This record gives sequence, structure tokens and C-alpha cells, in this order.
Amino acid sequence: DHQLSKALVRLLIKLSSKISNHAPLLRKIAMDIHGQCEDVSEDTQFIHQPYFAIINEKTHMVILNNILIV
Repeated sequence: DHQLSKALVRLLIKLSSKISNHAPLLRKIAMDIHGQCEDVSEDTQFIHQPYFAIINEKTHMVILNNILIV
């Protein structure tokens, strides 16, 4: 699971950077990771609606490390 998700996210970022600005993509990935980590402050309303199915409880930390490298 971890290696596959890492490879797929790297490929997604690489392909999106070739086509256009990949900041919106990174924002969506970050929102999914943020929702999985349950890192939202209590006074902020945040309803987690996942955008990417590959970001789940098992893979969100691997993908987070991948995003930080980009």
C-alpha cells in the first residue's frame, strides 16, 4: 500500500507539473491529509469530504512525507 501510494502521488504531481501549475492539486491533497490527521482546531468548522481515495488512514503519512519533499 505504502509504496504504491507513494509512486502514484509522485506520478500525479509530476504529470500535473508538466501540464500546468500544480498548486491547486497540492492544496486538495493537503486538505485530504489534514482531514485524515484530524488536525483541525476545534473552533474551525471543517467537514472532511475526501477528494482522493488513495489518501486514507494507512497512506496519509507516506503521502505527507512525499508532499513535503516536493
